[in-house]
Amino acid sequence: MIKNILLFTYGDSNNPSTWSNVPYLFTNTLEEKGYHVIRVDMSTKRTIFSLAYTLFMKIIKPSTTYYYVKSKRNRKLVEDKIRQAVEKYDDIVDLYISISFDFSPSMFTRKKVLLISDWPIEYAIERRFNRTPDWLEKKDIKRHQEVIEKATYRVSLFQDVANYMNEKYKSKTIYLGGLINSFYPIEGFERIDHRNKITFIGKKSYYQSAKELITAFNHLDQALIQKKKIELHIIGMTKDDFKDTKNQNIYFHGYLDKGQKEQREKYYNILKDTMVIVNTSDKWAGMSSIIESMYYYRPIITSKYEEYVKTFTDKIDFGYYCDNQASEIQKCLEKILSLDKKKYQKMAQASHEAVKEFTYDTYIDKILNLVTDEKDKKKAKTL
Repeated sequence: MIKNILLFTYGDSNNPSTWSNVPYLFTNTLEEKGYHVIRVDMSTKRTIFSLAYTLFMKIIKPSTTYYYVKSKRNRKLVEDKIRQAVEKYDDIVDLYISISFDFSPSMFTRKKVLLISDWPIEYAIERRFNRTPDWLEKKDIKRHQEVIEKATYRVSLFQDVANYMNEKYKSKTIYLGGLINSFYPIEGFERIDHRNKITFIGKKSYYQSAKELITAFNHLDQALIQKKKIELHIIGMTKDDFKDTKNQNIYFHGYLDKGQKEQREKYYNILKDTMVIVNTSDKWAGMSSIIESMYYYRPIITSKYEEYVKTFTDKIDFGYYCDNQASEIQKCLEKILSLDKKKYQKMAQASHEAVKEFTYDTYIDKILNLVTDEKDKKKAKTL
């Protein structure tokens, strides 16, 4: 039976700021369920050389993903860390988990190894960046494939990615459902009073979506905006990214680190006053932040992109699908603003119901069921 788990993360899993809270929530949930988790941070120290290497690559090939973290030198340092951890703990470890498709302990152990992550770099280059990999990336992709194939289990956080990997690789990749990356109390978020914010959450890669939303907001009935004190809040980008924006009812917050208490409180205070979350990017649309917002009873306006449709079907009752065009976004916002209290309450409740099972508690149970042998499952039932 599984008792001791050694978990590799690229970053400190004790820190909520690491990779959108995923390692922090993953390890804490395992420990809450009674498992002994040995945490190993695979990341390496930033040096003048590593910074110079990355800067050099950005200058000579701005579009590449092959920065220092992908280099032979860094890979050797990371693999040494993994090997040392396996040598130290292999006698007591029942399961190895790597929250990454980049690195795996499979080459150093015969024990079970689970890889879990969002997507391999090949998917990002092909599906998100819409280009062919450069020659350095091709070498990295080949190495990725070897790492992924050698693991005992592979889990992607997204269904479309799992399907993609199953087309590319011989070994099966599994999708176990959605996941809410939050540890903030839900109490009070169900109330719909005082919701006066339209909120966008996304980094600069979603710039065009934010720009379309700002245009849509500017074309709303401004008398109605003033009467209801409606505000537009942009989380993830700053005013400098939209220097031409003059509307005094639009607020920019930049990146808010939920690992930092003050920024976390600011983030959730904005969410608590939010009437609708909007991100209509046709590539990804910040799915993790949208699912989290839905858990907190927020209706959504998003594009009908493949991953979202696969998760929630092509018809939703907790918001609206919308093209990434200001005129269409405006129409959806006007629909939200025109809802009476009863209809809005129903939509907010439907949003929560659609994702309420996407908790870490449920997800970790699925992980453990996947990696537990049938004989151990039978043994556990008799205890």
